[in-house]
Amino acid sequence: MDLEARRSLLEAAGLTVLDSAWAGEAPEPMKAWRPIIRGGATPDVRIHALAENLHFSEVQDQWVRLSEEIGIFGDQGDFLISVAGAGAANAPWARVQRTSSMRLAQQLGSVDGEPEFVAMSLDGRVSCGVTTEEYEVWILTALIE
Repeated sequence: MDLEARRSLLEAAGLTVLDSAWAGEAPEPMKAWRPIIRGGATPDVRIHALAENLHFSEVQDQWVRLSEEIGIFGDQGDFLISVAGAGAANAPWARVQRTSSMRLAQQLGSVDGEPEFVAMSLDGRVSCGVTTEEYEVWILTALIE
């Protein structure tokens, strides 16, 4: 996915894109993805997938709750985000700002109905990711070293 397509996707998810190719001081996105997708990872929250994606609002609410608890959001609601899909491993972070109309679970996934993304605090200390596993959506948090 090219940067313009990703910008459009993030905007469709209700985020304000502040920088589509952020080059600030933070670990590369794959360092934040690894604890989220590694074998044996233990989710902080498991949400059973429901027909017609009726579970997406709970995924959104739980992701926001955990992200607030661990300090993902900056003073202005800004954070870094990486979205799964073609080219994601090599794409830089996008710096975004949260809004009251965010729909991340509905929009951010490499396969329709399967949310997959990871967010990181601007200081690179913590991450919170969403991944789809069989019949559940997992939300995982990690300290980044």
